Amino acid sequence: MDIASHMEKVERMDAIHRRLHRQEDFELWYWMALDAGNQAMNAALHASGITAEEPELASQVNDIYMRQTEAGGWERVVKRGADIIHPQMSEFDKPVPADLQEAIDALHTLESFRDQCIRLGQEVTPDVIETCDAAYESVLTITRNVVASGGESS
Repeated sequence: MDIASHMEKVERMDAIHRRLHRQEDFELWYWMALDAGNQAMNAALHASGITAEEPELASQVNDIYMRQTEAGGWERVVKRGADIIHPQMSEFDKPVPADLQEAIDALHTLESFRDQCIRLGQEVTPDVIETCDAAYESVLTITRNVVASGGESS
């Protein structure tokens, strides 16, 4: 995807995220934060030149992408350096600036609650919500700054 498309998704998901009740709607609130954070991360990685804007769509398997064929169908392709689905499962061929690494670490923090709270039913405490919220806000602040600066690190 391209930077503009990623950021359009971020804005739509963030708007929904902010309308949801953090406790009562936790699962939806969480998924909107995680997906918006991942979209923002992809935009910032593209803006920084660490990954490339590509027409293929990321699948749920690292380095496997879906490409639309001329006939309108889809085919799998193997490639590196485009959209990511999980930063902790991605290897980058270029160095990651410190501010962007901070956003990656925050996204890891946010993602660390997925299995515990969403899949395994761990109690969603105020501390969990605050930790997720702080991580999400950090990801958005840093990645938006990186995109706005054209990939220049602060």
